[in-house]
Amino acid sequence: MSELKVKAKIPLTGTVISTEPVVIGDDKDPIRPVEIDLGDVEWRLINLDLDNDIAEIEITPNKRLPKEKRKKELERAISILTQFSKEDLYRISGCHKLKKPKQKIRGVV
Repeated sequence: MSELKVKAKIPLTGTVISTEPVVIGDDKDPIRPVEIDLGDVEWRLINLDLDNDIAEIEITPNKRLPKEKRKKELERAISILTQFSKEDLYRISGCHKLKKPKQKIRGVV
């Protein structure tokens, strides 16, 4: 059986200090996905899109779960990220929107 996994987008929070020559976040307020309980799943960062203030993540169910519960947990996580708008996820999480310097950020990091 192939591993269950899905890609999703989640809003970013934190503070961007600089984007030239590389992206640098504030040590006291690092760049990170908003803090939302996605259930019994694991996720890994695939990409940061600083122009749109989102992270692309890959979500997989916790491997310690019985096989019959893995799909349900994955569906629950995706439901959370798709049923709410970006603004809703900021409000629910209590996290602030990503703070960025005034200069234009170049493309996807």
